Amino acid sequence: MLENGYVKIYRSLLKWEWYDDVNTKVVFLHLLLTVSIEDSKWHGITIKRGSRVSSYPVLAKETGLSVKQLRTAISHLEATGEVARTKYPKYTVFAINNYDTFQSGAGKTAGKGQGKGTPEFKKKIVRLHEEEGRT
Repeated sequence: MLENGYVKIYRSLLKWEWYDDVNTKVVFLHLLLTVSIEDSKWHGITIKRGSRVSSYPVLAKETGLSVKQLRTAISHLEATGEVARTKYPKYTVFAINNYDTFQSGAGKTAGKGQGKGTPEFKKKIVRLHEEEGRT
């Protein structure tokens, strides 16, 4: 699972039709955070950017939901076009539709001017580290 980089999350998510459904929101955000950020090969198939190989039991364990709750959330996301699934005998490829549209520029490294911080921010971080004795 990816542990570096970032994803864009737009504030318009607050007005998203599934925002008040905790399980559906958790599954969508989890997929957004765990899908591949670039095309890759796995067992002879191409896993496109914005997709991941998994299964209902694995996703349920990763999100802390039951398999039934996860299936319901995925059904919601499929019905409204946020997520697509391709089933295979032993696994499923889950894909976030239009991933490139709202994640362009997001990925492994920060863009120009991002991640570096302003001089004031850097000073604040140094101060916090000094206060904690981590200079």
